[in-house]
Amino acid sequence: ELVDEFDAFEDPQMPIPEEITNLTGITNTQVSGERIDDAAVEAFLSDASLIIAHNSEFDRSFTEKRFSIFRKKPWACSLNEIPWKDEGLESSKLGFLAYRCGFFFDGHRAIEDCLATIHILAHRLPKSGSLVLKKLLENARRTSYKIWAIGAPYEKKDLLKESGYRWNNGDNGQPKAWYIEVFDDEAYREQEFLTREIYGADQSPRIDEVNAFNRYSSRI
Repeated sequence: ELVDEFDAFEDPQMPIPEEITNLTGITNTQVSGERIDDAAVEAFLSDASLIIAHNSEFDRSFTEKRFSIFRKKPWACSLNEIPWKDEGLESSKLGFLAYRCGFFFDGHRAIEDCLATIHILAHRLPKSGSLVLKKLLENARRTSYKIWAIGAPYEKKDLLKESGYRWNNGDNGQPKAWYIEVFDDEAYREQEFLTREIYGADQSPRIDEVNAFNRYSSRI
């Protein structure tokens, strides 16, 4: 059940671009002088056992900088930790998933996006029949490994991209390098791939252990 809601504005100390106002409906007047109450956020999240967002990599990076309680909580991501494509869904965008679940909503506002995500989590996946929330919890509990191809030769970039690696621009204090996140049974295979196809025997990749407490965090 939906127990409670929290919705508030904070003045970004800079003008809101016109395209953002057109997208969200949020104006400079609405946020002027506003500040989110730190104590209220702390109280709201104190009993939460898991933080879920639809693209936690985006949300966690700034919320934990602003509110320390977000650093202490485990996180899960309904965008990246549900095998939407394996379930026959050609897109994992929130609006598309809502459509496939049989409803529409006014997106691009935090509270509406949150309520839509909760509604999607209560549905069953079309192929496996598993509850979306059940599958999300199973994947959130798993330990994974982020493997960084630091110093990979430029001419190998297409091979890395074709193999599922993503480029990180050095954001959030993480390396400026190609990386992939895999689970236990795939980590050794990726190390072999990098040795054989990218580095040779002279270099080893950096490997970070990832779990719900540091996944999507800039602190990893």
